Amino acid sequence: MKKIIAIIFLVSLGLYAQDFMPLKPLGEYKSSDYNLKDGVEYLEIRTYFGQAKSVQEVYNETTYKKEIAIHAKSYSSLDEDISANIKAMKPNLKDSDIRKHRMCRFMGCNFRISVAVVLFADKNITTLNKVSDVTAMLGKIDTSAELKLVLWLNDINKNLTDHKHSESYKKVKNGYEVISVYENSVMNFGECGAFKHKLFMNNDGKIEKKILLEKIEKDDCVVAD
Repeated sequence: MKKIIAIIFLVSLGLYAQDFMPLKPLGEYKSSDYNLKDGVEYLEIRTYFGQAKSVQEVYNETTYKKEIAIHAKSYSSLDEDISANIKAMKPNLKDSDIRKHRMCRFMGCNFRISVAVVLFADKNITTLNKVSDVTAMLGKIDTSAELKLVLWLNDINKNLTDHKHSESYKKVKNGYEVISVYENSVMNFGECGAFKHKLFMNNDGKIEKKILLEKIEKDDCVVAD
């Protein structure tokens, strides 16, 4: 019964947010959907993973997943030397707050963390490990792709969702309202069930408020150590 209620709850997003526009999955946006601020030619987000038998974080810094690559409108490709230099950049994982996550089970722990690599117009290349610094590379948040990226960078559901999830938004004075709906079935991630939140983000990409609107708890949660 609760499963049926949860499905109805997720579907109700469209009824609740009639004046909201849906956000696409991050991977469906193109580089041209973003506007990098003046002086920034390329922005890349990459994710590193790690495993350990304890809670001490250990990452494999030699391999990573390229999550997104954004070129400035006037700079659509990287020459071979710059591309090689970007690829060779070592991550600064210390104190990173970008999508940092840990999940532990009886066999050990899995870790995940993201960083950004930025190419400036003067050809200087640097890494960023703070959400606020990456968001600043976008200037004002003025496209749905940028809004989705900032939500993703903040990991707004803190990796709670392992099932259905969606976000929709509308433009308001000085920023955006976002409705986030997700279902989670693993108690280790936090509360287990279906949840609906409203978030307020300003034009600079700062999430100023997150309000729980509704939740339906589940009885059949998977429990991880």
